[in-house]
Amino acid sequence: MIPVFIGGTGRSGTTILKRSLAASPEFVGFRNEMRVIVDPDGVLDLWNSLDEGWSPYKGDTSLKRFSSLLQSARSTNLGKRALSRALSYVRISPPRYLALGLEDEVQNGAVPRAFEGVINELSLGNSEGTWIGSVAGQLPSTITETRRWPKATSGPVLASAVRSLFEALPGASHARGFVEDTPFNILYARELFQLFPDMYLIHIYRDPRDVIASHLEKSWGGKDVARTAQRVRAILDRWAEIRDKLPQGRVFEMSLEAFAASPWATLGPFLKTLGIEQENSTARISVEKANIGRWRRKLSTEDISVIEKIFPDLYGGRDDVVNNNK
Repeated sequence: MIPVFIGGTGRSGTTILKRSLAASPEFVGFRNEMRVIVDPDGVLDLWNSLDEGWSPYKGDTSLKRFSSLLQSARSTNLGKRALSRALSYVRISPPRYLALGLEDEVQNGAVPRAFEGVINELSLGNSEGTWIGSVAGQLPSTITETRRWPKATSGPVLASAVRSLFEALPGASHARGFVEDTPFNILYARELFQLFPDMYLIHIYRDPRDVIASHLEKSWGGKDVARTAQRVRAILDRWAEIRDKLPQGRVFEMSLEAFAASPWATLGPFLKTLGIEQENSTARISVEKANIGRWRRKLSTEDISVIEKIFPDLYGGRDDVVNNNK
């Protein structure tokens, strides 16, 4: 399957776009963001830590943290999701990835199985002992022995493990591609293209006033308008530095506003590149939750003024669809 990564600032339409594509038999994707690729301790961190950043201590720590991340992301249920929301509501951090539940959609045990061979191949076994900076209370206390693994060697192994997870999803055997929508994919686009040379990337953006209004309602989004706006601006500035260095013809950009107004026309250039005919797709695209213009109800005049000073050149977003062929 062709990898399709979607990214943005967060609250810019990544989920709506992913679910729209995955509603078609041509694509599959997990219900939630996968997270285990670009998040701290994830696939990209492990990939880097075993090459340029390698030391025996870092190799041990990276493999253990990666295994812990996979375990945290595996399964969930209604009780765990309710606990996650309740703890967040009272401003207590819940156990990480409590509500992610990758194995809610694939066979139980698929997540550790996908990476079991990777961990075995990249490690040289365990030795008794502990580093001075190791996590306290480990029983038994062991060090996972590693050596330096060049990216060219470990990359195909890691990429194959990621692909195997998507191949375990229902409908994958007939799909043309898989879709992953962790927002910060855009910040790691160069590394993702190194790991998946055949991939496509879609950046979906939105009126920054709507983005910030939505961020302010989330436990992770911040409560200070200026700080939140500066964070969103920093993401877009970093993306602008990365974008022009990416493979030609494999990066698409679209606004949520354009997608909500005309979904198929907006997706057209991307689908055409993949050789997918719109009339052959049975996807039901739902844009009811796009909440275009929510900032008018959520932001004060003072808030809007602060945002517009930080985004003078992005005010209102763009209404076009662009790919970096042009």
